[in-house]
Amino acid sequence: MPSAMAVSEDGKSVIVTGASSSATTSVDLATEAYDIATGERLWTDRYDGPGHATDNPYAVTVAGGKVFVTGNTEGKGTRFDMTTVAYDEATGQRLWVQRYDGKAHYDDTSWGIAVTPDGSKVVITGTSSDSDAGSDYVTIAYDTANGDQVWLGRYDGLVGSLDSGHAIAVDATKDGVRMFVTGQSSTAGSFDTGVEIDTATVAYFDPWTKQ
Repeated sequence: MPSAMAVSEDGKSVIVTGASSSATTSVDLATEAYDIATGERLWTDRYDGPGHATDNPYAVTVAGGKVFVTGNTEGKGTRFDMTTVAYDEATGQRLWVQRYDGKAHYDDTSWGIAVTPDGSKVVITGTSSDSDAGSDYVTIAYDTANGDQVWLGRYDGLVGSLDSGHAIAVDATKDGVRMFVTGQSSTAGSFDTGVEIDTATVAYFDPWTKQ
């Protein structure tokens, strides 16, 4: 089932990503590129997480001759992990894969993705289970060239309960990169008493320079 799509920077191809069933590996993260003019399939790739179970992509973007797909895939003993895969835009060659297993070793999912204006970093955001049976926003920046993690930030809301980042946007100023993450965040309650949810938006400014 397709879940996200993006158009190449030159406007010649469209990239589609989604979950695809397999007879041997359950459900894989499947990504395909098509020629916009003819509909010809240019390349396809299936990523099967180490747990060989259910793998789900939720967002895709294209920048600097690369395709970046993010979502969640099942690990070994870690349930769902935030997973980001980078491809060569022209050939579909898999360039690197990064997985994030949160501190609770439970469910972690990335929902949003963006590339910094200079093309040097791809940034994902999502939700990560914490040790208190709740969840936090987690936002991670990776080096687009090699997948190295450049920065990671967690946002735990006002009551430390259910918090989930869903979308991210970036822009550049003369002084650096601004990054905005939005999602839903608990303001009261708990799993037992019921949870009240509000929208919460977090702004960062060049966070990787402040380590």
